[in-house]
Amino acid sequence: MGDGPIDPALLALTKDAALVVLDTTNTDDELPSHVGWGHSTWQQGIRLAKAAGAGRLCLFHHDPEHDDAFLDRVAAEAEAARPGTVVASEGMKIDL
Repeated sequence: MGDGPIDPALLALTKDAALVVLDTTNTDDELPSHVGWGHSTWQQGIRLAKAAGAGRLCLFHHDPEHDDAFLDRVAAEAEAARPGTVVASEGMKIDL
């Protein structure tokens, strides 16, 4: 997704979705060193979900270098940025 405009096809795919589950391995700060790896950032996920009018956003495919404390911070920041956003965890179930 990059920092530029959201791809119109991705926006159309997620428009008004009840739930968007998005690979958000990196943060915006980490992205420059991971360009071309094919992963989004959780901040890009927030921007996409807002633009698409999506119901809920679930952030998944976490960098194995990120420990639980890091993911707890991401969860808190993501919830503050867009209430209802969750960080995926093993065994998680989401009711729609």
